[in-house]
Amino acid sequence: MASKEKILADIEKLKETEKKLLLTQVFLMYRNAYRLDLIKATVCAELKVDPELIHTPTRKQEVALARHLIMYLVYNEGIISLVETGRLYGGRGHASVIHGRDRIKLRIKKDADFNALVTKIIKRINQE
Repeated sequence: MASKEKILADIEKLKETEKKLLLTQVFLMYRNAYRLDLIKATVCAELKVDPELIHTPTRKQEVALARHLIMYLVYNEGIISLVETGRLYGGRGHASVIHGRDRIKLRIKKDADFNALVTKIIKRINQE
């Protein structure tokens, strides 16, 4: 049978492990929120779109392009799920996120200038 001191020591180790795990989760949560904001700010700055419009249901071409590009980059980062991405950017479903992501993928393949723009945005994001 384990001694009382051993049990208390094990409990303390468990508490320390829980603290470290909680701190890691909090760090990741803030880091992910920062990355989401950084992606949105960078894309909106490059495409000259008001960041507030990203969360609205507007279908204006320039806003939709920025929104789709943000969704594409967020998906590639693996920060949040497709469902969470859709909710965050205008209350859309996961199918809308997939559609936007696929449109961006196709445009990157077909349009060298757009590919260069996306590459530039990714470099700016990764410099932060």
